[in-house]
Amino acid sequence: MNQILIGKGERPVYLLAKYGNRHGLVAGATGTGKTISLQVLAEGFSRLGVPVFMADVKGDVSGLALAGIANEKIQQRVAQIGIEGYTNETSPHWILTTCCVPTSAAAASSTSLSQTKSS
Repeated sequence: MNQILIGKGERPVYLLAKYGNRHGLVAGATGTGKTISLQVLAEGFSRLGVPVFMADVKGDVSGLALAGIANEKIQQRVAQIGIEGYTNETSPHWILTTCCVPTSAAAASSTSLSQTKSS
């Protein structure tokens, strides 16, 4: 395996492992799938044997190393997009995350930034 499945519409879309050392940006509005995109990449790199480090301020991916719990919604989505052999699994290699800036620190940082911009 030398690729990571990153999406599937009319046909599957893969990131070739040899391009995984490039810079990337995942951006979008609330609810557009940024966190899921990062999870898919982290899991894919882990399967390829690449250790992953993610700075996770909100704690959204802190449980990524654990196997997920199957439920009906996930099974329906797997069937809808046609992923064969889907199983919930743990990540085989290290995925390290840092988590959770205290709210007061985030607020202070945000306030400092807005004061700097308006000066």
